[in-house]
Amino acid sequence: MTKTIRDQVAGSDTTNVESSQQGRGREEQRDPVLPKPRGKSKDRTASFELRLTQVEEGMGAVDAHMENLDQRVEGLEADVAETHEEVREALTKLGESNREDLQALRDEFMAEVARLRDVHQREINSLLMQLEEARGDLALCKKAVLAGSTTCTVEPRWVDIPKPRSFAGTRNAREVDNFLWGLEQYFDAVGIIEEGAKIKSAALYLIDTAMLWWRRRQEDVKRGTCSIATFDDFKGELKR
Repeated sequence: MTKTIRDQVAGSDTTNVESSQQGRGREEQRDPVLPKPRGKSKDRTASFELRLTQVEEGMGAVDAHMENLDQRVEGLEADVAETHEEVREALTKLGESNREDLQALRDEFMAEVARLRDVHQREINSLLMQLEEARGDLALCKKAVLAGSTTCTVEPRWVDIPKPRSFAGTRNAREVDNFLWGLEQYFDAVGIIEEGAKIKSAALYLIDTAMLWWRRRQEDVKRGTCSIATFDDFKGELKR
């Protein structure tokens, strides 16, 4: 191994001491009456050793401090990696939450569009019924003219019939029965007797959850997994 600073300095001091002794020997040979004092050389060697000890202790403290810094740096790197992982997980959760919110908004928008479509369809059906009544009145006038009558009296046939209340899909047997009974009363009042017309008219008064249920049932009918051909079939499916 390489000599330490203490060994190098000690060797240097030994060499110096030997050189000094050889020099003093030559001086003593020249002048044996006046010997040189040796206390200063020993004091200088002790001072060097003390300074070397202090330097070595300082170097040890520096090494310990550097080792402590290395450990702290390693701890900081671990903390940074953990923080990075937590941020990544948070961003992933945020993306999933936003995706769910967007899907919910889309569902609400589609439900509102379907509701508006149903409202417009109801208005169109009402106008068609009024048009059919006007055509009937016109036909009566034509018959009267062909029969030779100079006057054509048409009794007003339009009666303000209250429409059924909408059904939102409440899971209550009484509510379901009242809704279906109101539909049947309305069909009798306006003269709807064809089964397909009853089903289409009844579907116009379904909203919210009930409307979504009917849309799924229509898809089942198209796939052939469900059959709703009569109003009784419709009532049975709705009750289930």
